[in-house]
Amino acid sequence: MAVCVALALPASIVSIQSAAVAVSPQLAAAQEQLYQRRRQRRQERLAAQLPIRTDEQGRPQRSQSTTTAQPPSRAALAPHLGWESEGYMRARRAADALRERRAACAEARRHNWRSWRPQQQEPAKQAGRSAAAHSQPPAAIRLFPDMAMAMLRRGVAAPGRLWLLLQHIDVTGRGWVSTAEARSRLCTPGAPLHLCGWRQLRNLLDQGEGLFWQREDGTGEQRIWLAGTARAALRLGITRVQLEPVALPVIHLLNGIAAVRAHFYASYHSSREQSDRAGLGRPVSRATLAELMQVSPHSQRAYERVAGVRRHPNWAIGPAQAEAPAQELSWQHGQSLFTFTDRRGHYGRPGARYLAWQLPNSYQGPHQTQGRRHQKALNQQLVDLYSKGFTGNGKQQAEEEGATAASSRFYDNGQAAVRALNRGLQHDAYWRTERREKQYQIWHILPASEARS
Repeated sequence: MAVCVALALPASIVSIQSAAVAVSPQLAAAQEQLYQRRRQRRQERLAAQLPIRTDEQGRPQRSQSTTTAQPPSRAALAPHLGWESEGYMRARRAADALRERRAACAEARRHNWRSWRPQQQEPAKQAGRSAAAHSQPPAAIRLFPDMAMAMLRRGVAAPGRLWLLLQHIDVTGRGWVSTAEARSRLCTPGAPLHLCGWRQLRNLLDQGEGLFWQREDGTGEQRIWLAGTARAALRLGITRVQLEPVALPVIHLLNGIAAVRAHFYASYHSSREQSDRAGLGRPVSRATLAELMQVSPHSQRAYERVAGVRRHPNWAIGPAQAEAPAQELSWQHGQSLFTFTDRRGHYGRPGARYLAWQLPNSYQGPHQTQGRRHQKALNQQLVDLYSKGFTGNGKQQAEEEGATAASSRFYDNGQAAVRALNRGLQHDAYWRTERREKQYQIWHILPASEARS
């Protein structure tokens, strides 16, 4: 019974011993055994870099200043239970995992990537080029709006998207990508460039065979030989690249096919916007867009909402209401004809009323242009390929001439409009005013009959 009291109340025993009170031999032996166990436990905790609460003699320390061990680190606690508590380590590991997931989500939102997963950072000397390509964020690709329009027109946007992604994977410029690498990069769930499953990838490869690539049939590694930009453009029916290329982020190619078509459609407006002096893009009608890309007006509006294309109305101011043949203008412009009152006198006498009508909209695309570098060489390659036996049906050239004729109706100033009419322009010319309204843009009309007279 005395031994049990000594084990349960060590502080009382110490106080009794300090007061020089005689104890029994059994109690002294139990006390010495207790001190020996504390010293042994102290050496174990020092070896494990855990905090200690006893001195060298095994007596409890009343002050933390005499502690010689450092606080435990995460590396020391991870292999074992730590603090002799399994529940504590389970909670700590769960908290660390949650913190890492939150940091990864914040990184993904900052770069706006899809299906991005954090990977362990390797030293620069040990990390290979493929590992760096997987860990780096997707970049933007160079997209020619003429090719994007041709893909929409021929209904090959899905294999065209795959062709752009395979060119993005071929960072070394070899001109080919192995089927195994394409499957690993595009069909692995959680990969930065995950696009579809293996079955859908085979279907896309069959659809684009002979147009965007050629597959090698051999006993060794199967390769996908990619067609160059000039050869693919000529196969799509393009004889000359006219529009300035734009930068299309790869993240947009990893969305649904409807979003990909929307950005292909928006690339046309992005290129025309940058080439225009006012930065809005010259007016273009829905009918012209439908003829160029075989996209209905309903689909055009849907694509503009998905891709973030901004529309700007345009108004044309005709003659004064009292002097104009209103009936003839109503026959020409129909329901778009209305009466415009210049209350502040920006375009004539204050309070004057003019007959005006609505012109086609101007558009602002969401993409940045990349300059016309190498575009001249690309057109020269198209000429060389066309002269060496490639045939075309002339449809693309006719459509380009129609687009040029439609855009030649609008000019930056009246002098340019007069020069165009003097060169034989058969229809009326419009020239924009220097004043830009907040919600619309005003155009003046120069009739072809008046300019010739």
